[in-house]
Amino acid sequence: MPKTWDDLADASTLYAPEDFKAAAYQAVTEQILYSRNPGQRVSYELIARYRSQFREAMALLGIELRFIDEHRFVAAIPHHAKRVALPKQQTLLCLTFRQVYDDQMRSGRGQAGCAHLTVEELFTAYKAIARKDDLPNTSIALKDVLKPLQRFGLIRFGEPPPNSPQPFSIEILPGIAEVVSEMTTARLASAYSGSAPDAEETAGQPAESDA
Repeated sequence: MPKTWDDLADASTLYAPEDFKAAAYQAVTEQILYSRNPGQRVSYELIARYRSQFREAMALLGIELRFIDEHRFVAAIPHHAKRVALPKQQTLLCLTFRQVYDDQMRSGRGQAGCAHLTVEELFTAYKAIARKDDLPNTSIALKDVLKPLQRFGLIRFGEPPPNSPQPFSIEILPGIAEVVSEMTTARLASAYSGSAPDAEETAGQPAESDA
């Protein structure tokens, strides 16, 4: 690994040291960078081009970079002893989205590595999987609850189906399979079903799951 980003920039005709710093910062703060996302494409392409150097740099921070070339994204997975808890409702939404994602991928209903559901389908899935009925009833409040998961790169909002009364649709992105592992979803399902004594303590931030 170069001692500074200047070494790589000096050998490149495309990038300046600030580009490397900005890409590393974006990977750490946004956790999943997609080539398909215009706001992340430049950083993704830079990190993918210099993946070994970025892997070594991130390893110094206790972060693993996982490149999923099939769907053109990179996930920054922290391996820290200390976890940052998400609110219970958002943790249960992570559990719900991961299970819906797995179901659609296994049944062949996924498209380009993504799963899709309407707001109505989200309410149904959340009630069945999380065993709760506490999601906000207004579109603005619901979006506010979901925005942190969008920021983590787990979902994004889309247009509703034609002639649908739904305010928006939800696309579950392939990065969810990297940052919310099956081990994590099983642990959360067990915790929130009441079989674990301290359910709140098992709720880790998606990026710090056991993926």
